[in-house]
Amino acid sequence: MADSENSKAQTILYLRPQTAKDIELLDIPDNEPYRFEVAPPSEPTDIPLGVISELSPTTHLSPYDNTPHDDGRVSRESTPGLYPISRGVIRLGFDSIEKPAARGFEIGFGPSSDVKVPYYGRNPNEAYFRIHYNFNSGALLITALDSMIVGSARLSKQESLLLMAGASIRCGGAFSFVVEFPDLGNCAEEHERNYQEYTAKIGIPDAQYMETPRSEYPPIGAEHRSVATLGKGAFGEVHKALNNKTGEAFAIKILRGEGESEMKEVNIMSSLCHENIIKYERAFKIPSSQTCIVMELAVNDLNTHQKARQNGMRGSSLSLVCIRSIGRQALSGLNYLHDKGVMHRDLKPENILVTEWDAKTDIPTIKLADFGLAGIGSEHDTYCGTDGYIAPETVPQNRLLMYTNSVDIWALG
Repeated sequence: MADSENSKAQTILYLRPQTAKDIELLDIPDNEPYRFEVAPPSEPTDIPLGVISELSPTTHLSPYDNTPHDDGRVSRESTPGLYPISRGVIRLGFDSIEKPAARGFEIGFGPSSDVKVPYYGRNPNEAYFRIHYNFNSGALLITALDSMIVGSARLSKQESLLLMAGASIRCGGAFSFVVEFPDLGNCAEEHERNYQEYTAKIGIPDAQYMETPRSEYPPIGAEHRSVATLGKGAFGEVHKALNNKTGEAFAIKILRGEGESEMKEVNIMSSLCHENIIKYERAFKIPSSQTCIVMELAVNDLNTHQKARQNGMRGSSLSLVCIRSIGRQALSGLNYLHDKGVMHRDLKPENILVTEWDAKTDIPTIKLADFGLAGIGSEHDTYCGTDGYIAPETVPQNRLLMYTNSVDIWALG
């Protein structure tokens, strides 16, 4: 079957065979429902790595073999045996199986395998790997059911890896595929609807959707890859990132400096644990010596949440019940901070994050975030904050004495 706009909207990914032997897999009768005709990529694709990469800015990775090339382009012809020589692909889609299972798609030689490949005498479990979603983030994963190689990573049994465009999949030298994703173009919204219908059928109605890009995610350190930049400020930038092995989504703040103030933010965040404080996971350094803080991922900040409500025809104003709930949660978080001797000093709607929203009650779960300007102690004299939210007693010409944590109450009110 040939590729079309309708089939793209139903497509999860393509597995393109890489050798003449692999192409024979397309002729296995059981694989007929998965056989499609899709033109191979014809143009090299630059992969943006940027300053957060562990490689130099001028080095790129080949999505086919994960080999560095110094010419700034990705060569699809540089690796013998991995050149797409056929239009035929194995297509996995939302419509591929009549009764979709949460386990995803299994590739093997057993009766339960969705895509059949030959037995090569090593795996007693009748399957080599499965491709499946992490429904909390919408990321696609590959989980080894036998030892295998994905890109440059060797996976042991039951190990998982984030699946990206251009990744090569090799099992025991018996067969090899390259992963490709459809160019959704004008059918992106339909693709998301099909995903939601697919997940509803398998009993996961609240699954998160994430459009899979057709190029490789840039890395942040050794364990994460950036999906999107959420925001930039004077002290750093925040990325939505996925864990390479689990597909779980996090927010990662990359701090601009390397000194004592950066470690202060890490130390403060790592000491906090409260239901209305954004959750700290861990911190690490990247080769540029910048500190990265891994945190719980929020849906929106309070400003963006309010705009989303309006676009959803909720009206321009929050109900009194909703306002009380937001105020109560924020004060609970503030009270905890102040009991711990921490002064936030930069409270504003952009630093009050929404992690959940109950559409029936219109009440969000909010958490305080961004401790870049936070201070430790009951009194301070540093002038800091955001215009419009700075308490009068912090302004130098107004200041007679040290100010206290009451400046946070002013900003919140």
